[in-house]
Amino acid sequence: MALAAPQYSWFESIESPGSLATTEAEPEVDRALLVQAEQVRLAYGAQASLLPATVIPNLCAALMLVMIMLGQSSLAALTGWFAVQFAYQVVRVLVYRAYWRTRPGPLEAHKWARLYVLQAFTNGSIWGAAGLLFFNADPIYQALLTIMLCGVVAGTIPANSVILPSFVVAVVAILTGFTLRMLSAGDEAHILLGLMLTFYLTVTLIWGRDMHRVIIESFNRRFENLELIDRLSRQTEIAEIAKMKAEAADHAKSKFLAAASHDLRQPMHALSIFSEILREELDPAKMREVAGYMDASVKALGDLFDALLDISRLDAGVVQVQEADFPIDDLLVRLYADFRLVAARKRLRLRYVPSRAAVRADPILLEQMLRNLLANAVRYTERGGITFGCRRHGERLRLEVWDSGVGIPVEHLESIFHEFVQVNNPERDREKGLGLGLAIVRRLSMLLDYPVTVRSRVGRGSVFTIDLPIGHLTHGALPAASPDVGGLGGFEGLRVLVIDDEAGVLAATARLLTSWGCAPLLAESLGQATEEMNRLGWEPQFVLCDYRLREGATGKDALDWLRDLYGARLPCLLITGDIEAERLRAVRESGYTIMHKPVQPAKLRAVMRGMLV
Repeated sequence: MALAAPQYSWFESIESPGSLATTEAEPEVDRALLVQAEQVRLAYGAQASLLPATVIPNLCAALMLVMIMLGQSSLAALTGWFAVQFAYQVVRVLVYRAYWRTRPGPLEAHKWARLYVLQAFTNGSIWGAAGLLFFNADPIYQALLTIMLCGVVAGTIPANSVILPSFVVAVVAILTGFTLRMLSAGDEAHILLGLMLTFYLTVTLIWGRDMHRVIIESFNRRFENLELIDRLSRQTEIAEIAKMKAEAADHAKSKFLAAASHDLRQPMHALSIFSEILREELDPAKMREVAGYMDASVKALGDLFDALLDISRLDAGVVQVQEADFPIDDLLVRLYADFRLVAARKRLRLRYVPSRAAVRADPILLEQMLRNLLANAVRYTERGGITFGCRRHGERLRLEVWDSGVGIPVEHLESIFHEFVQVNNPERDREKGLGLGLAIVRRLSMLLDYPVTVRSRVGRGSVFTIDLPIGHLTHGALPAASPDVGGLGGFEGLRVLVIDDEAGVLAATARLLTSWGCAPLLAESLGQATEEMNRLGWEPQFVLCDYRLREGATGKDALDWLRDLYGARLPCLLITGDIEAERLRAVRESGYTIMHKPVQPAKLRAVMRGMLV
């Protein structure tokens, strides 16, 4: 059957039981106050219970640390530290109960928000003190202490990212002192571990900020929907329809947040225990092994953020369609080459049916659709094989992907195109994907008007089809060749101006560019960049600039000024971590080459080479 899923964004939601937005006592309250009230309500547990959710885990972790350090630190220090932690948790329970007893409205939310930030800073300081009090010369106990602190930091993301200042102060308070202690030890192994902890702290802050933005956007969408429902409620029939759609959106948003939170925590948990492998930190092979584990975890997070960005861009309507006539066999051959080894590793047969037909389609977006379908087929097929190709179907060309996989029950044939739905993956095994590939296929299908259908039998396999318009090629015409960007070199001495308002990003980018042979100049703003270039008599040959800069400035403004000064041919690359719809539209309309955070070094290098050709 053709896709006919409800057109709702994973951001959207309506009221839920107990939501502050459902009360009618304050109908004229500013939306910003309502959003802040929802933040505070969610921070204090979303609904009243016996204890805050993190009290028991904190006490258990504290007790575990004390037991580990028995005999390694003084009993008085251990007892005193645990007593402080216990006293803090008692106070926290009292504050928590006071909040739910008073149930403050939006006008009082800011007071409770400040109190929550103070609690987060206090807890972070207590754990940060542990890193200094119990620092031990034995590398095994250093590794265990690192694991504990990184684990506590990972736990702050779902607990505190709803109120960003509380997340920042907690994470910084936990790790800063311990990291400085590592860096000040003086030997190479401790300095390396201190740098890795600095990297972990920076990345954690970025992830927490991004999750905070997603949460705030979901709240804003909630109140937008509520306002719409309020206007339509005067028309009974229309209001009922709107309510049904909004309820479906709220359900999808809740499922999205739960699944996204799980999939984010998994690789972050892996990162938090990387120090376990550093018990033999002087062994270079062990350090390379740690780097490999970290790279795998970062790649998993990057894959998730890339998929979420694809969905955000499609929901925001910033994806441009560029259709052309081209031979379909070129695409089939390329995908066969890409998936042949993947299928062979699972002992699956992969076959494609050659075709001399031409289609009229957007080649990049069509390839993404077909690539997602093939990846899904390989992932859920354990024996047999996959066949793909195309055939004429009336006035259309039908692309088909056949597999002999597990099949899909008929009641799930529609839901598989929703975000994070995986019928045969209840344990959320990352080897079976993220559950976003078919959601992207659905959105692309609606954007391009390429109908997608699916037929399946449980235990026998599935068939996915894409209906495309037939294209027409001039006899003898050949597709344009891709530009040759050469090897990996070619950056020696390249003067690169990097503008970003985050010191950690600047430092990491500088080290990367230097390793490629570039000569980077770093600046946190356009003003600082101008001062440094004038002082050094330095002119850029390439510019990397973040979109969101300090004091409301944008990367587009900075790049416009630089091109006015140094010429319109100056290669400029705009980098952004925004997923908000309006920001995505503004970035797209800037006219500059764009990359989205997190940026993989290999992709950055390829884009830079392409711009310098």
